[in-house]
Amino acid sequence: MSVSHAFMSQKPDEADATLVRPSDWNADHVLDLQVSEIPATTTPAAGAIPKADGNGKLDAWVTSAAVSSVFGRIGAVVAQSGDYTPAQVGADPSGTAASAVSTHETTYGHYTTAQKLGLEMEMEFKAANLSNYKTYTYTGSNLTAVDIWTTPAMATKLFGKALTYDGSNQLTQSVLTRVSDGATLTRTLAYTGANLTSTNSVAA
Repeated sequence: MSVSHAFMSQKPDEADATLVRPSDWNADHVLDLQVSEIPATTTPAAGAIPKADGNGKLDAWVTSAAVSSVFGRIGAVVAQSGDYTPAQVGADPSGTAASAVSTHETTYGHYTTAQKLGLEMEMEFKAANLSNYKTYTYTGSNLTAVDIWTTPAMATKLFGKALTYDGSNQLTQSVLTRVSDGATLTRTLAYTGANLTSTNSVAA
């Protein structure tokens, strides 16, 4: 395969061989190309383009069918909503991020929203218990309710706490209610004989 200029000079060469002369222009080009660097098919199909291997050498001709439409649209196609799913553009699968946050909270001791509410209510109740008016209700010798009010006239209740006992008069549950928004903190207690073995608090 020879490569030369499309235009051939008809002028005669001058005597000075140090100059580029018409015969130099008209001569075939010298290609520093090995046979192995040329795709085996030297007569490619229409529209084929050369493909290079990992070393930058041409090793094949590549053809591909023309694209007639994109997402069912033809012409000058522009992107529009719905072309890709979230997963196709690298978005988190549904629920993955929420699950990771939940695991992080559980593993590393971060407080959940419910736990924060429980702590908040406990602190508010203790503060209110110190500086406001209280009424106590007993069933036999067991304290069954504590109510905290803003004034001695008991016009506005701040907190109410209900306590439940088992047949052995052991406290098994307390329910603290914040009157302003109805939030509750329920604590359950478990015993083995007379010994308290576990407690669990749930705020809502």
